[in-house]
Amino acid sequence: STFTLCLPLLPDTPAADSGSVDARPAAARCRVLVVDDDPAVADSMSVLLQIDGHDVRTAATGEAALQLAHSFRPQLVLLDIGLQGVDGYEVARRLRAQQAAGERISLVAVTGYGHEAARARSEEAGFDRHLVKPVRPETLLELLAEIGSAQTGRSG
Repeated sequence: STFTLCLPLLPDTPAADSGSVDARPAAARCRVLVVDDDPAVADSMSVLLQIDGHDVRTAATGEAALQLAHSFRPQLVLLDIGLQGVDGYEVARRLRAQQAAGERISLVAVTGYGHEAARARSEEAGFDRHLVKPVRPETLLELLAEIGSAQTGRSG
């Protein structure tokens, strides 16, 4: 059998848009710690970030996240709030407490809790941002580009 497939040409605009994602500077690459007790969520976020070139580690519990953060020194922590044992709020407080002078860690709550009380608690615990699941991949990649740009501006 022989099959012939004819596809229309795409306009130039989408090609330019996809090129802009690839054109991000190498400085936007970050060390990211993903903390979520749902393996599907942790794995999907991790794969997305690794495909984009980031160095990613995952943890399923608050205690594991704290231990890993000590050695890995993440620039960004994507942290679920509803963890068993030590919850995300407490993990955020402890990460801020163990943060070295001059070190900058961006803490982002990634949670199903989107009400105002949860957002206020996130801010009080030391989170920089509060994202509600499911988080769009574009949102994560934009966040990482901002973090990479901020660090490049500080060091250069």
